[in-house]
Amino acid sequence: MNKTPSLIGGACIIASVCVGAGMLGLPTSGAGAWTIWSSLAIISTMIVMTLSGWLLLEALSRFRS
Repeated sequence: MNKTPSLIGGACIIASVCVGAGMLGLPTSGAGAWTIWSSLAIISTMIVMTLSGWLLLEALSRFRS
């Protein structure tokens, strides 16, 4: 059971921690804002997370592990 750590596994752990922290922080940051500002924050966060996922997919498809 002595496996070497993989780069993909580490990247998945880091990405899941970042996504979890963002999901935890969105209701807290939107609590004092109105619905429009909260919706804009959620939509912009969704766009940034989608773009970063595409960039991570592009990087992983170019470099073999």
